[in-house]
Amino acid sequence: MLDSVRRARASNWFQGTSLYSKERKETMLKAEAEIRGRYSSEEFESLKRNVFGISLEKRAEVAGLSQLYDASYRVLSRNVHAMDVAVMEITRSASAPEEHKELLEARTSHLLEMAQWCLGTLAIWVNGQFRCGFDDRQRSCRRAREECAAQHADAADEARAGRSLTWPRSRLTEK
Repeated sequence: MLDSVRRARASNWFQGTSLYSKERKETMLKAEAEIRGRYSSEEFESLKRNVFGISLEKRAEVAGLSQLYDASYRVLSRNVHAMDVAVMEITRSASAPEEHKELLEARTSHLLEMAQWCLGTLAIWVNGQFRCGFDDRQRSCRRAREECAAQHADAADEARAGRSLTWPRSRLTEK
């Protein structure tokens, strides 16, 4: 919540965009005041900076998960910020519709590629550390996919020859 308040405050509460509302601003300030009341000034400032009072990197270190932090968060965090909703909303109001659409498509594509890459890297690391059997499962999935493709190829051949009742002829002409 404190991070959301910080972002909203830094953008002047998203004034000039569809995200702005006086009620949202008041609700956020009320929540911030409520949280502030639970902590000392020093603790509150630390919470504002680091969510849990210490940085994510330090929490990973304390938990003995520095390798996991390095393998995932460091790589992904830079790219997640490229899709900041508030920034995208401001961009929409400052750009032509075609420009905004192009930017949104490029950022979405980039974010998905990075997420897939990071999740793949993380899965490989987890599999190596904990011997989860992902390699066996991946081989099993590959075999199933190849079998399915072979079955569909056979069904398509039968349909072309007019011998299939299950494979729709319309699928033969689709590209």
